[in-house]
Amino acid sequence: MNSCTSACFLQDPRGEHFSVYLWFGRVISNIATFVNARSRFDVRTTAMVAGVRGTEFVVETTESRQTVIGVLEAEVAVGGIDEAGRPVKESEVLLTRGNQTAVKLNRKPLKPFKLKPKMVSHKPAVEKLKNKAVEKRRDLPNIIEKREKARAEIQKEWKKVRQRITPGSIPPWREDGRFSLTCYCPFHLV
Repeated sequence: MNSCTSACFLQDPRGEHFSVYLWFGRVISNIATFVNARSRFDVRTTAMVAGVRGTEFVVETTESRQTVIGVLEAEVAVGGIDEAGRPVKESEVLLTRGNQTAVKLNRKPLKPFKLKPKMVSHKPAVEKLKNKAVEKRRDLPNIIEKREKARAEIQKEWKKVRQRITPGSIPPWREDGRFSLTCYCPFHLV
């Protein structure tokens, strides 16, 4: 994502549906095929929703509420949405490799057209993203080991905290009577 991007990431409790809501800016994505066949990933903006699986694509949205999406590899289904976030009737288009579309709020996406040079210019960033993902996958055993160590340490510290707290007591390290627990977990998104 670039520095002008504001997004929120949502995941359902089962870990099968991941969403990125892009308010403003650009998202460059390289999505590998999910292990679980039911898993889904989508990018939402104020004007559209794009459902993806195993693809490379770029989404840009502006303050004018127009979204431009280009597909560098594979396919992306794009549909327009209204102010309430509901799909615009019969608005879904299938974008294939080398094509893009634009969508405005309450409208259907434009008929797909060939990628413009601005969209093609993002290809090096996607390649960099792919290489980084390969490195992370290679380092996955170390990442998992670090997470397990951090989790064990947090559980150990939490047991100590729980032993010191009795009903109605004030933890001694807070003079204002409020209790908080801050944990640092070195998690990395892969």
